[in-house]
Amino acid sequence: MLAEEALGAVILWPAALLAIGVAAVAAGGFAATLRFGPAVTRGIALAAGAGFAGYAAAVLLVSEAFLLAIAAYLPAALFLALALAREYRRTGARPARLLYHLIQAAALWLLFLGAEGWWAWTARG
Repeated sequence: MLAEEALGAVILWPAALLAIGVAAVAAGGFAATLRFGPAVTRGIALAAGAGFAGYAAAVLLVSEAFLLAIAAYLPAALFLALALAREYRRTGARPARLLYHLIQAAALWLLFLGAEGWWAWTARG
């Protein structure tokens, strides 16, 4: 069982959750760039930055639950998927790393399931 004061629990896990939040901001920013002009994109970037600040505060002060990371990442991932689908319809060009991002989304979900199962297993004794 992982002690609460262990390096992984104190530093690495919150850092991983924050990295997922950064990835969500980047995905949202890229989607905004594809979908809107510079003025709207700037507004979305500001809103995403404020959202990340709230997310970071929640991770560091309230809860380190992986579900929080999923809740932060999912809207950005959906926004990016919709923006890429629109771009594909508009141009007919396939986005460069679409398959990679689909695999990444599946991996994130599987990571959650694995972590949840591991945590339940270690809590039993």
